[in-house]
Amino acid sequence: MPNPSNTSDTAVLIPALGNLNHKFQSYSFYLDNPAFVPVNSRSTLSLLLDFYLQENIDIYIAVHPNQLTHFQHELSYYQNQIHWIPIQQSNGVNHTLQQALPQIPKNQIIVNLVSTIPHTLPQSNQVLIDTHTFQHNLYSGIAITPDNQLQFKPKATENHFPAYAFQGLFQCDKSTLIDAANQVENPNDLLLLIQTIHQNQPLQAVKATWLDTGHEINYPKVRKNLIASRSFNAISINPENGILRKTSQNKEKLQREAQYIQELPTNLQIFYPRILNNQTHVGYFEMEYYGYPNLSEYQLYRNLNPQQWEVIFQQLHFFIQTNTNHTHPLSPKQHQQFFWEKNIKRITQYLETLPPNHPFLQEKLTINQIPCLGFYQLQQQTQKQITQAYNPNYHSIMHGDLCFNNILYDTFSETLKTIDPRGGLNDQTMELNGDIRYDVAKLTHSATGHYDYMVNNLFQLSIHQNTISFSFPLRPNHHILRSCTQQLVENLNLSHKEIQLFTALLFLSMPPMHSENPKRQEIMFAQGLLLLNQSLA
Repeated sequence: MPNPSNTSDTAVLIPALGNLNHKFQSYSFYLDNPAFVPVNSRSTLSLLLDFYLQENIDIYIAVHPNQLTHFQHELSYYQNQIHWIPIQQSNGVNHTLQQALPQIPKNQIIVNLVSTIPHTLPQSNQVLIDTHTFQHNLYSGIAITPDNQLQFKPKATENHFPAYAFQGLFQCDKSTLIDAANQVENPNDLLLLIQTIHQNQPLQAVKATWLDTGHEINYPKVRKNLIASRSFNAISINPENGILRKTSQNKEKLQREAQYIQELPTNLQIFYPRILNNQTHVGYFEMEYYGYPNLSEYQLYRNLNPQQWEVIFQQLHFFIQTNTNHTHPLSPKQHQQFFWEKNIKRITQYLETLPPNHPFLQEKLTINQIPCLGFYQLQQQTQKQITQAYNPNYHSIMHGDLCFNNILYDTFSETLKTIDPRGGLNDQTMELNGDIRYDVAKLTHSATGHYDYMVNNLFQLSIHQNTISFSFPLRPNHHILRSCTQQLVENLNLSHKEIQLFTALLFLSMPPMHSENPKRQEIMFAQGLLLLNQSLA
């Protein structure tokens, strides 16, 4: 059962029925359930799950039986942490609650509409509202009178008084909820349920940030609020002027990023947001904000036809080719330090954390039904291949972290921008130069290595003795991504075997950067070891 250590008497119920219909006119998503509207490469529902798992609250998701298998496949990473409640027939959210609530063996229930990403945990008899008032009829709302009385404004009401948007997030005891669900006549307006409860048991309206993916008008705001950032920095966006501020306690790393962009040749600077205010000496800089989705989000959640992916890879080829026009030869020693010494240090660091009987430490193991040798059995051959791969023809300016989540793309204008460059050789100095094959390997580990599935918890992993198996809920686009990647490698006159070797080392060296998630560490290393065996075969 989910959360076996959870002795709390509180559970969350997430109604996840329905579809997007025509709610989003400007966006096309791969999955039509509102649970899977993406926010910076994560589904809305996965963000809800992470929030409540962190709070150690049992999770119940109400879904239609026809969609249950799909939900389970999509959320297989969370398979032992979720209770499913199939709802065969529902006329609306209140009708769903009426059927689902009796199946939850807890006395305190948090109801969280699947389109609201929780920012604040509601306490008993609290209902969350937005921090700003509105006067249109797009949302249900609650007004607070000067004497702290609540006025309810159901959706499409003719009342035009200003109100705070009702978030669809509240907590109440189960018996009260069941009684109200049985009384309310309108099956599809959750605010009427709140109003019914409030008549018998006063509720407190609490203002909190509303992260809403259920209305197209609010979608860009949520993306800005939840913009992904690395642990060393924080990102904020000014909604008035569209300026992004990046701050960090690691001033040196911030300075290297700003210096990298500013020292690029003019014909490469166009691929990056402009830095408008460089204050890295005090820990921040400001730059243009581009709200384009990244390629990770396109890969996992958005609908692009194969021809659009081909156009994107043509532009990536142009970007990489433009980098190669600026040659910066490396010495054999620099090549060895970059491709081998840095990686072997991280690989050893991870392997030393594993118990002696772990399959990664054995001489032989099976990964996805393919017999493989352990890393230590391949170490000498790998180092030899790295040494032989030295080739100054591929030494030029490089991005240094050219994975899908660092590539922004606008389908309307076919504009491509890259972000978060790392440059070349090490983490201590700013260097533009490196090996362009590293950038192509980074692209490959996203496009065909399924890195973005891994970091967004879209995978299933099983380890039994010396046998490892893993899988992903692959999107239909994985075929065109493989084809485009192969074509890119050939158009750049690169070796498929070398790119596969460098991609393998990327995965093998990643686990130390993901110590907070052991399952992710294992699937990364397993993927890397499988690719390494194949590249050396």
